[in-house]
Amino acid sequence: MHLIEDWELRDDELQLSWPMRNLVKLIAFAALIGSAASAATMPGDALICKVGAPGAHTPQDRDLVADYILTAFGQIDAKIPTLSPSEANWLKTEYDDQLAANGSRWNQRSLAATGLLEYAKKAAKDQTQGIIATAGAIKDYKLDTGLEVDAWAKLDAMIIDVHYAQNIVKLKDAGLLAESDLPRPSQYFQQNMTLFGQCILRDVIANIR
Repeated sequence: MHLIEDWELRDDELQLSWPMRNLVKLIAFAALIGSAASAATMPGDALICKVGAPGAHTPQDRDLVADYILTAFGQIDAKIPTLSPSEANWLKTEYDDQLAANGSRWNQRSLAATGLLEYAKKAAKDQTQGIIATAGAIKDYKLDTGLEVDAWAKLDAMIIDVHYAQNIVKLKDAGLLAESDLPRPSQYFQQNMTLFGQCILRDVIANIR
């Protein structure tokens, strides 16, 4: 309604006739309603993170953002290969078993394993599927306010995780992911994902009531 009130303040200055003032108010009101309606039908990535983005203010808006995340990260998940049985056994020996034998503390072998492609494939696959599962729960289960805030916060933490970004870039550099598969450019991918997470915090979480 602020837009209509602004027009009312200008009536005397513009010296509009009564019919013209009514027409102006109707146009302003239609623009206001139209902007709200268009926000509700925007694709999820247009609701946040872009210049002039209106933010996700309603459950329907947040569903659209969740849909965007499901599509974007579903594309990544489809491209990351599952480890073969031999790769999975090798990684278990070099990473899981080493951590277990060392009281859940790093040693030289477990740390070295995190730098290899097999580890990047498994870690990125697991975390991508976690992102998908959480976004799906937000959309499908119509959570109450507290649970929805918690779910979006969990989703945000997974998206901005530094190690996740590093593993995704490693897979892209190895040719397992293409630039077009990623939701943000691979150059400065970690920083881009952090900015995306900040958009979720500002434009989604902050609007949950």
